[in-house]
Amino acid sequence: MENLNYIYDRKIGEIHFPIQVSDVYYKHRGQPDKLQDPDHKAIIRGDSGEVLGMVGSKYEVITHSQAYRLGRSLFKEVFGSRPSVFKVDMNNKGSYCHVDLLNPKERISIKGIQKARDYKSGINEEYYPFIRISNSYNHTFALRYNLGFYRWKCANGLLMGAGTLGDIVISHDRPLEESEWYVMDAAEEFAKQINEFDEYVRRAGSIHIPKELLEVVTMDMLDRRYGLDQKPKLLKMSEVLRGTVPAYAAELGESALAAINIATDYIKTVENTQTVNSLQSRAMDWGMKVTGENFNMASYLNELRTYKERVIEKAHQF
Repeated sequence: MENLNYIYDRKIGEIHFPIQVSDVYYKHRGQPDKLQDPDHKAIIRGDSGEVLGMVGSKYEVITHSQAYRLGRSLFKEVFGSRPSVFKVDMNNKGSYCHVDLLNPKERISIKGIQKARDYKSGINEEYYPFIRISNSYNHTFALRYNLGFYRWKCANGLLMGAGTLGDIVISHDRPLEESEWYVMDAAEEFAKQINEFDEYVRRAGSIHIPKELLEVVTMDMLDRRYGLDQKPKLLKMSEVLRGTVPAYAAELGESALAAINIATDYIKTVENTQTVNSLQSRAMDWGMKVTGENFNMASYLNELRTYKERVIEKAHQF
């Protein structure tokens, strides 16, 4: 892919395995025969016989393959082009998966972003909008299509937060045909979010956050404000962040945009987990919050400065 760093294995073939649905039976004490449970069914991986989920009788099974094909159709509707697979994240059993689709030609170029408190220089940024497909066979995830953005220089991923216009959620009581209609009907909302992304990045780049607070701001952004009773986790995260803060602050300025990229860079170290969706959404949610007109940045930074002095610095001392 031109420019965008290729850092993921794209093993899309692994999601295409057969699924079988079985009735559920149980044996009750004192009963000689097995009894059927009419309220539940089992979802079984056809090639291995492994049970992937126990679900209610009204659960509509949409396979990873079907979810993927629908995601490709959504991408074509939004961008008018065929997508490429950028990332596949599936657990070993195959009970859930995430697939990121993008097109390397669908770039958003944002030029002349003014650095916070630096009126003599501007920066240029490029992002690739992507669509993330999520699906599961065991209620871990609903069938979901999220709009997101990858930064071309480092493949840091931002995911639109839950409940936004860039978030399509389909409960598993909808059959495939109804789900297809629902997803395609929402395609126009994705396009609106893409058009607004330019202004979002410019606002984030102009908001000043002192370099010495970028570490603690990132912890707060990702809901990782550990206490001293969680010192090992705190120090481990702090070590990673302190390795990336200088480079991002130098490139993007001491700004909210730098903080967002420090956070999304950190997320890459913990990816291929069930938490990656929520973590990438938190970064975008935080950015939307602090770029709002009524957000009190001075009060927020004072609070985090106090936390840094009382917790982070103390953890590093002992």
